[in-house]
Formats: sequence, C-alpha cells, structure tokens
Amino acid sequence: MAFDLIELDGEDLRSEPLRLRRLKLHRLVGNHDPGTPIQFSESQQGFGRDLLAAACAMGLEGT
Repeated sequence: MAFDLIELDGEDLRSEPLRLRRLKLHRLVGNHDPGTPIQFSESQQGFGRDLLAAACAMGLEGT
C-alpha cells in the first residue's frame, strides 16, 4: 500500500504539503485493481484514535 511520496525522479518532495505529494502519488500509481503489487491507500476521514486502536487490537500496527 502506498500512502505518501517523498521522492520522485531524484526530487525530494518532503517539503511539499502532504495533499500535493499524495496527488502526485495517485497520478503515478493510479487506482490499480486489488492484487497488483502497489495500491494507492485512500485517505480516511474521521476518528484517527479509534482507527489506530482497532488496528492495534487486530495486530495490524507495530509497537
């Protein structure tokens, strides 16, 4: 899953806003079908703490 793009063609993108980096990433990766090697991770709106707690409860987040 790809959720951020910090470098592209030798250009350091870390100083750019996240939304612009994600836009470039989406243009690069696109909306591939499940099962492809790289998939774009859509943004999630809402309760970040609840999402993190659920991921931890399922063993999906490292400690």
